[in-house]
Amino acid sequence: MAKVYYVREGTGDGQTNHGSDMSLDKLSERLKGHRIKFLGTDPPTFNAGKKVNSYADYQYVVVEVLDNDLGKHASPSFNRKGFYLVENLTPTGFSQLK
Repeated sequence: MAKVYYVREGTGDGQTNHGSDMSLDKLSERLKGHRIKFLGTDPPTFNAGKKVNSYADYQYVVVEVLDNDLGKHASPSFNRKGFYLVENLTPTGFSQLK
């Protein structure tokens, strides 16, 4: 399983939602045609110089892949442990993907 987070700009409490679990197979299928960018092994921060506004809409979709998700479930988009940004896809857009 991978974990999908919705993320706001800034740092502090409320930067992300609690995340939702999804298999890498299902996630790869849902995100077919979308650009996926590897961000590294540390949780990402967008616009780190700003304090998070917990009333603002979530702006980013970030996927966390763990070691135990790899192996037979790895895909070309998700091929190593760490955090990935789904570029140009909002949380609202992600929730509408089938």
